[in-house]
Amino acid sequence: MLAGFVVAELDRRLAAMIQPGTIAAIDYTTARARVRVGDWISAWLPWQSRAGQVTSWCPPTVGEQCLLLSASGMPELGFILTGFYTETYQPADQQPQTIALRLPDGAQLLYDWQTSTLEVAGIQTIKISNAQMITVESSDTVTIKVPQLLLQGELRVEGSIQATGDIQADGISLQQHRHQAQGSNAETSPPQ
Repeated sequence: MLAGFVVAELDRRLAAMIQPGTIAAIDYTTARARVRVGDWISAWLPWQSRAGQVTSWCPPTVGEQCLLLSASGMPELGFILTGFYTETYQPADQQPQTIALRLPDGAQLLYDWQTSTLEVAGIQTIKISNAQMITVESSDTVTIKVPQLLLQGELRVEGSIQATGDIQADGISLQQHRHQAQGSNAETSPPQ
């Protein structure tokens, strides 16, 4: 009788070592989630992530497919391995040479290492704070297309400036300002 119990317990633990399931609930403050396997729901367990000197934050999504890995077949000692594509959660891209991130609000980040192209799209605001210095270097033209560009602070240009439109300083137009005539070979008056 005892031998039958031991075999059954070993069989149960073996079956519980690796179980496919879905994320049932998430506690973001403790970085723990619960896994649904059939009708059973696990205790709060950690999901895999980068958690050493370099850390990352990319929590799973309720309904996301996962694996519950349980040491010695004991789910209370388990952890969650996420990241399996399903019909609901498709890959962000399908090219072998890309790394892609797609977010629920439509924001996307895509890097193609064959063309050395980084694309960022769908983001409403980009904020860079506490930078001592930002350097943008390019061997070709850098283009910024916006309705209006606001620079706050001193602007220093090493090189010439070309403009297809007018330039104004303190409300005085470079193209439209006038000088009062002072006579032949006389200095011009300040712009008006």
